[in-house]
Amino acid sequence: MAIELRRNERRYESADVEECEPFDISQELDAPLVNEQRKLLVRKVLSELANRDRRLLRAIFLDEREPAELCLNFLGTRIICAY
Repeated sequence: MAIELRRNERRYESADVEECEPFDISQELDAPLVNEQRKLLVRKVLSELANRDRRLLRAIFLDEREPAELCLNFLGTRIICAY
């Protein structure tokens, strides 16, 4: 019975900081390489798109322009666009 009670108590105890494993920073070491690979992939995909599509994606994601402004520039009207 005592063993069962102790097991139930320990179930909800938090681990001591000293017992925790240190943070593994090696996962962060390849981040620059991954970022560069992503940039190259994005450039490749953008280069394959039509000029209008490329400009639209750049305006949405890089320039963060408002939907109404994009509609006016790309559709010639101020209708409310959702993207």
